[in-house]
Amino acid sequence: MKCPQCGSEWHSAKEVDRCPFCDYIFPKENVDLDFLYEEIRIDTEGFKKNLFKAGHLTVKLLTFHSHTVSWDELSSNIYVDWNEDFIEKFQSKLNWNNLSWNPSLPWSIEFINKFKDKWDWKALSLNESLPWSIQFIRSFSDKWDWEALSSNKSLSLSSGTIISFYNYWDWKVLSKNESLQLSIDMITAFKDKWNWEALSSNKALPLSIELINSFINNWDWHYLSMNIATNATDQLIDYFKDKIHWQWGFCSGDYYGCSLHQTIPWSINFLHKYSSYIDRCDMGWELLSSNTNVPISYALFKEFVHKWNFESLAKNESLQWNEAMFTIYKDYWIDKYSYYNAGKFYESFCRNAPLSDDYIYQNENLIIFEVLSLNKKIKWNEKLIDRYKERLDWDALSRNPALPWNEELYYRFKNKWDTIGLLNSTFIPINIKKIIIPNYIDRSYKTLDKRDKYIRLLREGEIDYFLFFI
Repeated sequence: MKCPQCGSEWHSAKEVDRCPFCDYIFPKENVDLDFLYEEIRIDTEGFKKNLFKAGHLTVKLLTFHSHTVSWDELSSNIYVDWNEDFIEKFQSKLNWNNLSWNPSLPWSIEFINKFKDKWDWKALSLNESLPWSIQFIRSFSDKWDWEALSSNKSLSLSSGTIISFYNYWDWKVLSKNESLQLSIDMITAFKDKWNWEALSSNKALPLSIELINSFINNWDWHYLSMNIATNATDQLIDYFKDKIHWQWGFCSGDYYGCSLHQTIPWSINFLHKYSSYIDRCDMGWELLSSNTNVPISYALFKEFVHKWNFESLAKNESLQWNEAMFTIYKDYWIDKYSYYNAGKFYESFCRNAPLSDDYIYQNENLIIFEVLSLNKKIKWNEKLIDRYKERLDWDALSRNPALPWNEELYYRFKNKWDTIGLLNSTFIPINIKKIIIPNYIDRSYKTLDKRDKYIRLLREGEIDYFLFFI
């Protein structure tokens, strides 16, 4: 579109009635829903900030409208056709911390040197888009934040690069950097400098029996065990089975709340082969029972039924629930643990088991329908929902992406849904949201005209702002 007052041009998928760069208002007789979406964008500070942070803007346009630019946001914009002259002209307005992170600037030794007193050097040291080379690093060796630079994964960390700045590196941080071109020769060359705890956890280690044996007494086996678990082979596990920390390296699927992606070949044969190592671990089977990397099928569950920790197992989302697991072992679960834990089992079962309609119908006295409403593995359908509509939790159901979302489903249970939950979801189709919004606004703001209802609703935070960017 083009503004006849200031001459600005911009692209918009929807018709608008106001220029975003000046006060000119386009004549328009009727205001429809699509227009209101655009009106809200223009009428809020949020849209302005978003425009300058992510808009495909030219320096020519920005120069012309420099008095309206949000400079902090613009400094982060990767879609601007940045050039040295524009940056020099507006250097007092730009946010240099944000600029230092921006990957789209015309980075070069000369460019950085021109504004060397402006940059945030820690941010610059972490910027992975700079033209990193030995010469480039050497040009500003007294400026870099070497702790930050030691962690930058865009550096080509060969032995030559490391030697060139041997006395500058933060060796603990460097030892974690996955851009290291690690080999037996490189590790040997700097053997006395590495932080072995950090190096042991480095995912770039080309793990092999030869490499591990070469430094057998240097490794931190706690961290190396977790590293082996994420790059596991039968040969590595078997060769180092007496060195591996089975408890936290293997049996546990997370470390201080961070999930570990394990490639351990968990199977019936594997668990039989190494069950004695798991048995010797403190909490070995309890940790394994909660490990989401273990694909606990019915066969695996049944084979080690006397070893699992059922309280942990009931919470494990990788447990491949089936109806047989419940019916055959129902008394076993409940008799083995307290009433409280039995209740937790029922909750987990109702939340995670792929239950059929027939099973639910036949066992409805055992089903916790409030929890069932969260289940994403059920083949939800209108008949099932209608049958238990008075027992389901509609707040939870409104946030469940497994439902067959369509206009017919929405209208059938129109007065049951949690409207805000539907509007803020990422899985509700836009055609349903367009139905919901006018109805919700008419119900909530009867005395305001339509445009003000939308804007007020947005400003009060009752609808996720980003809904209007769909």
